Amino acid sequence: MAAISVVIAARDPQVSLRACLEAVLEQSGGGEVEILVATNLPPGDLGWLGTQFAQVKVIHAAPHALTPELWKAGYLSAKGETIAFTNAILVPLEGWLASIEAAFRKPIAAVGGPILEPANGGSLIWALYLARYSAYLPPGPSGPTRDLAGDNAAYRKSVLVQCQAEMRDGFWETLVHTRLLADGNTLIREPKMQARLLSVESLQETARQRFVHGRYYGSTRPAGSLGRRILRLVSSPLIPAVLFVRIARRVLSQRPEWFSRWLGAAPALLFLVSAWSLGEMFGYLNPRHVTTGDVR
Repeated sequence: MAAISVVIAARDPQVSLRACLEAVLEQSGGGEVEILVATNLPPGDLGWLGTQFAQVKVIHAAPHALTPELWKAGYLSAKGETIAFTNAILVPLEGWLASIEAAFRKPIAAVGGPILEPANGGSLIWALYLARYSAYLPPGPSGPTRDLAGDNAAYRKSVLVQCQAEMRDGFWETLVHTRLLADGNTLIREPKMQARLLSVESLQETARQRFVHGRYYGSTRPAGSLGRRILRLVSSPLIPAVLFVRIARRVLSQRPEWFSRWLGAAPALLFLVSAWSLGEMFGYLNPRHVTTGDVR
């Protein structure tokens, strides 16, 4: 049995997937590392994997599968005692696997690290970075936490087995983390476990994904009383402003040297947080009863 299974969700440009795979393979050093690529791309688009990365297992999902659905498909096929999740738009940096192995020498359920800023690119990639990863800016704190970036996290398989209800529709980390914490498990952040954002899809596709993710998040927040649900729905138009200001505060307090990047990305960033917020509002209108967590 592999000690670690690395599940890579691939919806994106092949150049980023190649870089992600090369980074993981370089760190594995021939050790017991299983690498799985879960993708919604047509089989012909990834034909090069069979010749250039023969040791990688490819799992094909439905054409419109979202990243959490791809992660679940990879998880179901993974053999490792530890399951690490990442995304083809990210590149794990040196020491990524080693930091995961070191973390699990302690009695923890999961470990995650920061997402580093894009090395290149314009306002769109910075908008995605800030919209999706502003809560995980480098270097970040170390130690116990209630929130990890699903794109850069690893879990004991034995604890994920207990989260089948939460993973019914995919590996949605907010639901999984809430369940793990409710069961008394420990999640930690490890600043040395770093991954860098490398690429991004079009603004339209990125906004579509933010909408769908926001809708699922809103639909799985605990309903509570009827009054609380109505209050959430009525206050939904304020969500874009709240998120936009929250991101700005994080940048100014943690990485003030990025203010010009935030300013340049502001129009696209506002568009993306608005897409998420609209999805969250639709989610409140169609609640699902999955868990009792309440984590953004």
